[in-house]
Amino acid sequence: MKRAKKIFKGKELELEAISDSWIGHIYTSGLSGLKNAKKARPHLLKSVELSEAIFPKNPANKDVFERAKKELQKVRDFIEKEEQAALEKKQAEDMAKIKPDLDVIIEKYNKGKREFL
Repeated sequence: MKRAKKIFKGKELELEAISDSWIGHIYTSGLSGLKNAKKARPHLLKSVELSEAIFPKNPANKDVFERAKKELQKVRDFIEKEEQAALEKKQAEDMAKIKPDLDVIIEKYNKGKREFL
């Protein structure tokens, strides 16, 4: 597919879009990690962009482009979920680091509040 994409690049937009769609489909069919999702995203994005540019010209491959749109959304959701999980993990690590200091601050605050009353 990559060879076909190189052959059609800039010459035949429809075939380039189809080959990008299939390359993205190959990466998303084994969507097991962030690495594959990041590889699939540019191909699917390019396929969707090209299909929207040429769509009125030939609607025969509409199903290929619709699949590319759905898979692109699937990839975006997957990447967002992975990034959110990484962010939550980092926040948990940071909270674990500062928890002793927060406990001391809370203890001093409560002690000062009791002394004031």
